[in-house]
Amino acid sequence: MNKKEFIKITSPNQFEIRAGYLANTKKKKIDYSINIYLFLPTNLSINEKTYSNEDFYNDHISYIRLITPKNELGILKNKLKGLVMGLRANMDNDSEKSILKHEVKLVVCSYISYLRSFIDNLVEKGVKPKRVRVLLKRIKEFDEIKKELLLLKVKEDDVKLIHLIQSTAEYLSLTTQNYLFKLNMYLKSLDEEHNELINSVLSLINEEIMFCKENDFPIISSDEYENEHVIFRYSVFKKYFYSVLYLYHKRKEDGKGIKEFYYAIAAGISMVFTTVVVFATQKEYGNFTTSFFAALVISYMFKDRLKEAYRHYFDKKIHTKTYDFKEKIFDNEKRSLFAFIKERMRFIDKSNLPEDVVKTRVKGIPSRLSTWFLGEDIIKYEKSVTLYNKNIQNYYNNTVNGIHNIMRFDVSKFLKKMDSPKVPLYRVNNNSLYGDKVYHVNIVIEFKSEDKLSYHKARLILNKNGIKRIELPEYDKKIFRKNRFRQEKNWFTLKKSGLLKRYKRVE
Repeated sequence: MNKKEFIKITSPNQFEIRAGYLANTKKKKIDYSINIYLFLPTNLSINEKTYSNEDFYNDHISYIRLITPKNELGILKNKLKGLVMGLRANMDNDSEKSILKHEVKLVVCSYISYLRSFIDNLVEKGVKPKRVRVLLKRIKEFDEIKKELLLLKVKEDDVKLIHLIQSTAEYLSLTTQNYLFKLNMYLKSLDEEHNELINSVLSLINEEIMFCKENDFPIISSDEYENEHVIFRYSVFKKYFYSVLYLYHKRKEDGKGIKEFYYAIAAGISMVFTTVVVFATQKEYGNFTTSFFAALVISYMFKDRLKEAYRHYFDKKIHTKTYDFKEKIFDNEKRSLFAFIKERMRFIDKSNLPEDVVKTRVKGIPSRLSTWFLGEDIIKYEKSVTLYNKNIQNYYNNTVNGIHNIMRFDVSKFLKKMDSPKVPLYRVNNNSLYGDKVYHVNIVIEFKSEDKLSYHKARLILNKNGIKRIELPEYDKKIFRKNRFRQEKNWFTLKKSGLLKRYKRVE
């Protein structure tokens, strides 16, 4: 897990935790586990009686996909060029063409990942003009291959290939414009003079816009409807290309067979009780007597209650020893098993917490300010992952590093019992103010691999309107919702002022 980037806000009521399970080519399989502890103030009334496992899984969604292959732009350029040549030579070979189309999508995902990482590194480490010039040069070279792709002669009835070619060209151009605009904004925000670089970036942006116009692709303009169209198309393209990274999964409830077996035992025990009562009363009072009839009715009454009591007892026993769901992860063609996952959610007591989890939870917080000492309800979400390394590497020819797990949690139900988000405050000069009424939900993540154990802490700051921010105490870092920076010119001004060390805008 990336210690500084493992959590982010995705909407006012939703946050996301990301974990990566890396494949190891030297081992046939490797085991991972991730335990997520949510420490909830008791006044939120989220406990075992009010918040069931079903509620939790309705509020939680998990995405499993491949980790995006990482490559330099020069390598990606050569790879795309080879794929264009391969498509040109295999227009009539459907099986080979299918593989090539899959590879094109992977190249697009890697290209986007590279641009994103480049901008992030630039902001983090500062501008190196030579690197920026190399980037712009590589993008121009990439554009030439993109034009070659559009010139491929495809049969009119090969609709899927036509769609792939046009979508690739448009999405690459839209993405390039997006990151070049960010680069331009950042260069302009710096105190140093980078006029030459800025002009080069603007020139390349204009080339991308001209490319879109020439091919009748929509572009950003002052027309609100047209911009809506661009955003929608961008979103569709993103799902289309990133679908190549998502995997097929087969999910089912865990412990169902064991549960039915124990229920059968419960029915058997109750039946033994009834039979013993019937035989005893029959021997004592004989058949067709009032006493025998009364004993028979009472025995059946107790039989049903006895069965339910044992079922309840066995449910508790099963609940502690089994998982809620188990899931098999395959490639999209369902031929090769990539991972086996088990997950469960339970409310637990403080006394059952591992010592290191407790230390992580209370670290750096004065006792008089912590709800830990006032009482908290604790949710433990466990996920056990077995990664089949050789299957992954054999299928993707050692080009994939492993699997990415994106876990999203909705906190809407946490907000129901909260007070009004605004509290009036008063001062000596009689000017009234309003402050935010907030609640702290602490999160501790325990991440285990075969050779490593790590702990991560985050704090959700919630109010009646949703997630206000996320704090990472270990790094003195705060992650705000987007609207927190509406009054800022752009997030690069924060970098200049030094505020970015404490605040991070959510993309």
